[in-house]
Amino acid sequence: MTDVGETRNGAAALRLEGVCKGFAGGDGGRIQVLDGVSLRLERGELGVITGPSGSGKSTLLNVAALMDRADAGEVWLDGKATSGLSDRERARLRGREIGFVFQRFHLLPRRSVLENVLFRFRYAGVPKEMRAEAAAREALERVGMAGLAGRTAGVLSAGEMQRVAIARAIVLPPTLLLADEPTGNLDARNAEGIMNLFGSLNAEGLAMLVVTHSAAWERMGGVRVWRMEGGALRAQ
Repeated sequence: MTDVGETRNGAAALRLEGVCKGFAGGDGGRIQVLDGVSLRLERGELGVITGPSGSGKSTLLNVAALMDRADAGEVWLDGKATSGLSDRERARLRGREIGFVFQRFHLLPRRSVLENVLFRFRYAGVPKEMRAEAAAREALERVGMAGLAGRTAGVLSAGEMQRVAIARAIVLPPTLLLADEPTGNLDARNAEGIMNLFGSLNAEGLAMLVVTHSAAWERMGGVRVWRMEGGALRAQ
């Protein structure tokens, strides 16, 4: 499928059209998780998807992140249609253009904070000799973690781990930052700090899409909100 009349310079950071996704059920049937979902997220926009557990929020995020393939429909990243890409091409595009912040951080607990951030270069296929420690330290500075660059990741607090995870996601400046319940494992104080950090990154022009149960994200200024329910997505 092509995106007629849309150039990369005028493209949305992320666009989904008619996306469907299902999984095999235990009874041999099929469970439809996403049912014709469409979404457009512009450059520099912060979008929030809310909805109950099991509504398809995380599945939608995984499809948008090119980690799962849609059964039908199309996902455009920065104006590029992705359904026809090979698995290798999708992995390369994902590694270079998408930053992903996981709910459970996915840090290497026995490696240092700096090493965890540098791992993003490896994931993106950047040759070892081109992996920039200076860029990693700058990303840690932006999230307030530069002073802990040498600390082992496994001894950090949950809030500190999430900041390292964000630094890892932005060390190669992404077209799109996706986050799955980024404050779900944090106390109120740390959650507020992470939300403020996301707001600052968004103010710099980064396109961001967050899925969350927390109503606090909806109260942030300038946020577009969608609700996911029963496999369908609607604007709030």
